[in-house]
Amino acid sequence: MTVKYPAGVSAPKLKAMKGLVEGLLAGDRQARGRLEETLSTGDDSIFNFAYQVEQTVQPMFDKLDRTWTAIADVQAYQDFKTPVRYGLNIEAAGLSTNAEPGKPANVAPIVPELAPYPEFVFKGELSQDGELHKRGVSFGLSWERLISDITNIVPQLPGMITETFLDAEEWEVYSALVRGGSGVLNQLTAGTNPDGTAGVNNGPLNRANLIQAVTQLPNRVVDGRKAQLSSFTLVVPQGMKATADWAINTLSISKIVNGGQEFNVAGYNPLSVITNVVETPFLTGTGWYLIPAKGTSRRTVLELAKIRGHESIEIRLKDATGVYTGGGKVAPFEGSFETDDIRFRGRYPITGLAWTSSLILHSKGDGSAPA
Repeated sequence: MTVKYPAGVSAPKLKAMKGLVEGLLAGDRQARGRLEETLSTGDDSIFNFAYQVEQTVQPMFDKLDRTWTAIADVQAYQDFKTPVRYGLNIEAAGLSTNAEPGKPANVAPIVPELAPYPEFVFKGELSQDGELHKRGVSFGLSWERLISDITNIVPQLPGMITETFLDAEEWEVYSALVRGGSGVLNQLTAGTNPDGTAGVNNGPLNRANLIQAVTQLPNRVVDGRKAQLSSFTLVVPQGMKATADWAINTLSISKIVNGGQEFNVAGYNPLSVITNVVETPFLTGTGWYLIPAKGTSRRTVLELAKIRGHESIEIRLKDATGVYTGGGKVAPFEGSFETDDIRFRGRYPITGLAWTSSLILHSKGDGSAPA
């Protein structure tokens, strides 16, 4: 397969630059010296350098640990328009008119022999998070800095770029979680647990409130039916994971006293259904969230949306160096015409979406009444 390279980039030059960059990252002093010389004298070496940085960043970026992948799916869309998710609107089609006592409206009816099939209609659900968007950064490396410190800054470039866009991914997903769980109906309400303890409105992160949360969330109604959830992920602010793990794993119920009768329940732990605890600095305060474990719900809850064909970080180099007075184009390494800098730009179209907000249970953690 023929690879189409950007202007100024070719397979032989890229191979040579790849060897120099990898040698520099590995601490090879000879590679460091050759890279300095190449970038200082080569006419289009900077383009091959920029392309190599991009090729180094992407594998590094893909391997980085992400906490958001535990709670969100990934979906690519064709354009920036507000995403739409389609389903079958059985209720609107009048399919619930058959005489079946107790049949939910969303269940397709029996079709008698030789009877025509009832027609259904599509329903489209627009994302409440609106249109997709892109995130990006640009930065300039001054001619002076590159001349004096190229061997120090070059190895750090891939790391700086990957950290920037990894933070963007995390922010997108956790912001969608907060937006989706912001409604009054999302909040934890008071209730009595099977062991006689009581959960409170927007209760703090403790055992009693968690038991009430795993009781309430499966009873949320989506598309006319209860969610029927069997496992959950707990999302907490940075520093609260130890508290969550303690509440979930260190205690279990051995006996229940009810109306003077004592029941032995053999060490049952009602919080064993919380299979994952995710801690993130992108949540603050004492609030916490309970959502279905990824892949256990019929409906997508959280999603990181991307643009099809642009699913990866894109790094570009600005070439605006001018020409020498005697003729001939100035090498990009010499810097821009205006400020003697080399400018890089990173672009990444991503958007966090909360599709099924009703399956996000939120507790403010302050004991306040739902509001």
